[in-house]
Amino acid sequence: MDSHKSNSLAEAKRKKRELVIVCILLISIPIILYFASRSLRWNIELSVRHKVLVFSLININVILLLLLLYLILRNLVKLFIQRRRGIVGSHIRSKLVVSFVILSLFPTMVLFFASVQYISASVDYWFGKQIDKAISDATQMNIDFKNLIIKSFKAEIDNVFTPDYLRQISVGNGSLREGVWDLVFLFDKQKNHVLNEWRSPIWDVSSQSVSEYLIGLGCFEARSCESGYGEVEKTAFIFATKEIEEKNQLLVVVKNIPQEFLEKSRAVAIASEEYANLSALSVPIKSGYILSLTLVTLLIIFSAIWFGLYLSKELTVPIQALADATKRISAGDYDVKIEAKSEDEIGILVRSFNRMAKELKTSKESLELANQELNIRNQELERQKQYMEFVLGNIGAGVMSTDKEGIVSTFNTACEKILKINSQNVIGRHYSQVLPDEIQEMLDICLKKRDEMRKQIKFFGNGQAMNLFVSVNAMKDVSGVPIGVVAVVEDLTEVEKAERMEAWQEVARRIAHEVKNPLTPIQLSAQRLDKKLSPVLGKEHRLILKDCTQLILSQVEELTRLVSEFSLFARLPKSVKVEMDLVGLVKEVYGVFLERHKNVEWQLETVEGPLMVRGDKEQLRRAITNILNNAVEAVSGKGRVWLRVKKAEDKAVVSILDDGPGIKAEYRHKVFEPYFSTKPQGGGLGLAIAHSIVKEHQGDILPNSGPTGGTEMIILLPLEP
Repeated sequence: MDSHKSNSLAEAKRKKRELVIVCILLISIPIILYFASRSLRWNIELSVRHKVLVFSLININVILLLLLLYLILRNLVKLFIQRRRGIVGSHIRSKLVVSFVILSLFPTMVLFFASVQYISASVDYWFGKQIDKAISDATQMNIDFKNLIIKSFKAEIDNVFTPDYLRQISVGNGSLREGVWDLVFLFDKQKNHVLNEWRSPIWDVSSQSVSEYLIGLGCFEARSCESGYGEVEKTAFIFATKEIEEKNQLLVVVKNIPQEFLEKSRAVAIASEEYANLSALSVPIKSGYILSLTLVTLLIIFSAIWFGLYLSKELTVPIQALADATKRISAGDYDVKIEAKSEDEIGILVRSFNRMAKELKTSKESLELANQELNIRNQELERQKQYMEFVLGNIGAGVMSTDKEGIVSTFNTACEKILKINSQNVIGRHYSQVLPDEIQEMLDICLKKRDEMRKQIKFFGNGQAMNLFVSVNAMKDVSGVPIGVVAVVEDLTEVEKAERMEAWQEVARRIAHEVKNPLTPIQLSAQRLDKKLSPVLGKEHRLILKDCTQLILSQVEELTRLVSEFSLFARLPKSVKVEMDLVGLVKEVYGVFLERHKNVEWQLETVEGPLMVRGDKEQLRRAITNILNNAVEAVSGKGRVWLRVKKAEDKAVVSILDDGPGIKAEYRHKVFEPYFSTKPQGGGLGLAIAHSIVKEHQGDILPNSGPTGGTEMIILLPLEP
């Protein structure tokens, strides 16, 4: 669907581009007409038919020339784009086209320039000065000959028609003499025929036509009309006039021109006119020949390009098919067959490729059958391996194994967590380089004695004391040959903590139960004594009584607070977990402490935006409050406390740092135990309650030393996905 749409868009773009080219050609035609007409300087006026013919020929040549140029440039640009895009076969296509163009261009250009020189020389010779002078001389000779016979005829008429003879003719006493004339007219002043006599009956023209022609010349009005040349009804003649002044009459003597002379005279005139027309068209003729030669040259170049493209197509199409088929085979599709359309070397190559593809398909099917059997076996082994890895990865005890040389081969996830060592840094290395000394000693003994060994050790990892139970056993194959050892490590720290916590919670519950009952009577009795005895005692005894009762009441309040903490520690209320913003909670607690402990220098750093966790807001508030109370007590109410909230991967981190005296390293693993405190007035339950709350929220709380002293408590809580 997408490829069809893209092809349609490409086709539309191509049509639009071709339409633009056609429009440019159409616009260029009148422009070419304009410049062609401006470039020509006519010596004579040409007929419309000649002009249309000349311009049509020129513009047809120009249009064909532009079309050929477009086709050549289109093919060359298309070839260049294909080469830039790296299309298969474009390099061969380019080389073939360039080779054919070069082979055809050199002789074509030599022939083109030689032909242009020959045509230019020929046209220049046709319309040169010698030919032009010969045509001009012939035309002038024709005119001079006409003038000569007219002058001779006039002289003869002057000799014959003397003034006396003219007077006789005018009065009708004389008759016309024989002479070289064929027709005589005598006109009166009203231009009427007084005399009209024919001498040549074979002259095929009416006297009326001749007389009308002569009257039309205006010989009566113009004295210069004494002799001349005329044509009537495709017949030529010469005439001479004699004026009879006494009678105001005009004698016109006409002589016929032989038909042979008339035809030759007209032929000379027509030849002169045609030569003048051709002379005016010398530049267009030369341009037309040059354009025709250019068209032939471009046609040869286009033919070379087309033949190169055709030949390259015959080569590259099978190569493209082979390349595509090779890609399909490399992608795993062996059902490939290329149609061999020729019997040449390319066809042999295609058929060889088809045989190879068929053999590859057969080999693949055989390999697939073998692989299926192998995969079935591997899947069974993989299932057993995955089962063992699943068991090792999900048991709480750490499991590690080494070969008989002591190189670690197995190190499960529980081992990573217990020993705080990444398996990538252990597997493939000798155990003496990576494992704690206590475990190394047990492995040394077991590898030497080939026996088993069990021992409970105390291990310090990342500053925390841990109680571990390690069991090491020698591994042997079915024949009893030692192949290595396997060690199982169990972390008893949390179990012991849980046992101690449970014992302390039971103690706290009993203490709270036993102490809470008498506190209320004691408080009421002290208040009653103060109320009853103060009025009856003297001032001194009254002050003593007041001090004693105030002391009793303050101690009762302290005991009540301790009992409340015992009760809370013994049994935390059931948490109601909801999605909440940890940053907002920290800011609320920070605001309370900022107002309550103004002598302490506070500093808050939080991330932008909320950090969403799932928890009980009141319990988390109590946990943070207990840790902040410890920090305030550590700085004696006038130091500096930093409260930071940030994000680390999928955890929300709350860091509380003070610049107090800090916690010694040997006490750090005990800070969360009940009733442990380094402060003289401390009860040791605040951090224990905070630890229990954080653990209830699947988090962790870590004690650290500050970078410049003091104590840093880090709370880690899982973020909501």
